[in-house]
Amino acid sequence: MKFSSLLTAALCAAVIFDVSADSIARLVPKGSESDRGEMAKIVDSIPESTSLNIGALPALVTTNFSYTVTNKTENPLRIGRILSLCPCQVVTTSTNEIPPKGTMLVNVKLDTSKVHTEKFTRVFALRFEGLAGQMQFQYSGRTTQPFSGVPQTPVELKSETLPAVWTNHFEIGILSEIELLPPVLTTDGSLHVKVDSKYVEADGQRKLLVDVVSSRNEAGLGNATIRFPVKDIKWVDGVVLKLHAYAGRCLSVRPSRVILVTDDEVSKRSFTLKGPSEAEFDPEKLTWSPAPEGITVTSEFKESRRLGRRISLRLTVPLRCLPDVTTNDIHGIQFSYPGFAPVNVYVETSEDD
Repeated sequence: MKFSSLLTAALCAAVIFDVSADSIARLVPKGSESDRGEMAKIVDSIPESTSLNIGALPALVTTNFSYTVTNKTENPLRIGRILSLCPCQVVTTSTNEIPPKGTMLVNVKLDTSKVHTEKFTRVFALRFEGLAGQMQFQYSGRTTQPFSGVPQTPVELKSETLPAVWTNHFEIGILSEIELLPPVLTTDGSLHVKVDSKYVEADGQRKLLVDVVSSRNEAGLGNATIRFPVKDIKWVDGVVLKLHAYAGRCLSVRPSRVILVTDDEVSKRSFTLKGPSEAEFDPEKLTWSPAPEGITVTSEFKESRRLGRRISLRLTVPLRCLPDVTTNDIHGIQFSYPGFAPVNVYVETSEDD
């Protein structure tokens, strides 16, 4: 579904759920015998299913939906109290009294800016005057980030020539109700990044245009994250753009950060080491540092259509060698291959497996 269509659906005036079945399991009669008798009649007149799934909604919007309740008893039902604990919802009824054989709308106005989780379930209840017990309603759904066009994976930038310069243009769909703060830039220091951004209106949709110029003068891997926070709403991630740049003849390793368990006598981890697709790796030429006695690395050259040419590594670190790989300058192990910039695997420790 297109972003504009999703927004239109979320902001529609009312979505009517007619759930006029014959009973409700969560209506619990209490009080006197006469109360229980009346409640038995109400049970026969209240919807059986008051549990709804309202689907996916963009965060930071307001949506409306309704339940329809039919009074099948011979007596009027008068609303005594609406019980609603969540500030994200406002519950109203179309009338204070349902006549015999009449109907009433129970309207819910949901503000997803006050729903601080992706998946949510909310409840509310109605009480009737002169009767004990209450009728409970429940609905569930999920919120989605209120942006479109944001890459879901890091943007890969590659150049074998130095210095390397990359230019990227992003068009991000954004709700008109949202105000973004200036971008916050995080890099590893090796990748230089300049960000320019502006808002435009195109095809009836508000867009954030982001131009990014990245550069690197030395061979190696550089990372950067560009984040536009949402003003006054910290729980929404905002617009997040991630860059991975490979300059010169550069190796890449996945994963680049691992946790070694300190309560094991020996910790073992596997890695995949890659370079340019045309590179013919010789595992015997691979070296690593530090290389204290006891640490071993087994390597095997592999090739596949999906992953390309790569070296598969198996790192074995005895417990006594952990200080050597966690307290050195890079806090990990540096792998080197002739003609390529080295690459680091950062090591952390944990007592839990």
